[in-house]
Amino acid sequence: MKKLQVLFFALAAILFIGSAQTAMAQARTAGQGSRTFTITNGKLGPVQIGKSMRSIPSSFAGLYDRYKKETFDFSDGDIGDEDAPTVKVTEYSFFKNGKNIFNVTTDEKLVANKLELKSGSSFIKTPEGFYVGYSARELFKKHPRNWDNAYEGEAWVDSGKFRYCVNDRFLTTEYPTAISHFRQNAKITTIYYFMNLGE
Repeated sequence: MKKLQVLFFALAAILFIGSAQTAMAQARTAGQGSRTFTITNGKLGPVQIGKSMRSIPSSFAGLYDRYKKETFDFSDGDIGDEDAPTVKVTEYSFFKNGKNIFNVTTDEKLVANKLELKSGSSFIKTPEGFYVGYSARELFKKHPRNWDNAYEGEAWVDSGKFRYCVNDRFLTTEYPTAISHFRQNAKITTIYYFMNLGE
């Protein structure tokens, strides 16, 4: 009987140690995929607003695993101004696990001048701690004034060089001036960082 008890306790100990090691390994694996990034002075990983994108690496651990770029003509003038000069603009789209996480727009010399955080980029934060998916009501508590809406499907508020956008589907009015103007589940839907906000 004693031998059976000893065998039982030994087996239980082995099972306990094995499950503890499995749990630790799973925690380590989960942690590897949950790295967070903060945009600091226009810098996000290897991307720096105001700097050239010519030598950007093809991937960056935890931030993106590939990117593609597309160049197109952009009219540098007011809407309807047929005589406005046309400039070449290049947009870099960065992907992680097949999802477009953020975009960077450059000028003709491939100098980055705008960063756009898209859906799925919640692991990228601003210095204030905001991210795509953050509560719009909490954002409003910290930035209750100067909200705007250009009737393009979203309202926004600027803070420094950041623009925080909330899709109209989360609003009960065009220009939010109170927390009640945001639906209960309202979230930040896009965040922009501009080299020269307001130009």
